[in-house]
Amino acid sequence: MKIAVFCSANEHIDPDFFGMTEEMGKWMGKNHHELIFGGTNQGLMECVAKAVKENGGHVIGVVPTLIEEGGKVSHYLDENIPSQTLSDRKDVMVMILRKLVESRKDRLIYAALVIIAANSGGAFSPIGDVTTIMLWNKGVLTAGGVIMEVFLPSLVSMLVPAFILSRSLEGKV
Repeated sequence: MKIAVFCSANEHIDPDFFGMTEEMGKWMGKNHHELIFGGTNQGLMECVAKAVKENGGHVIGVVPTLIEEGGKVSHYLDENIPSQTLSDRKDVMVMILRKLVESRKDRLIYAALVIIAANSGGAFSPIGDVTTIMLWNKGVLTAGGVIMEVFLPSLVSMLVPAFILSRSLEGKV
């Protein structure tokens, strides 16, 4: 299965995120999935690419010219799909999605699932709103703490709609 991962190229984030990203990449590689990602050699992007590659997966980068000219291309790419700009990279990702999922209705359902997952209680993105940022700055919250507290409710709020929407898909799930 091809799995597109959108993640940070920042090196200065909580180490917990690197650990979780590495685990996800190991799972993808061991299960022979293909990673499609932004193609840079920094932050979580390089972390997931390395884990996928070192565990037997296939790594595809959609790499903007600016990244390539700056020498920031991942060392773990099996394939490099060039794009002109960062905006262009998003268009390429949409084109890949169109090839993977032919039915427009199915693509809209997948898009809805992505939106649901991205907004499932904040466990997957602890810095989600101004209040969270303020609490984070005061030291009241940590990434690990937020994830531990809201992971299960977030997972349920994502899986229930995913199950319901999957019944509407025309193609294979």
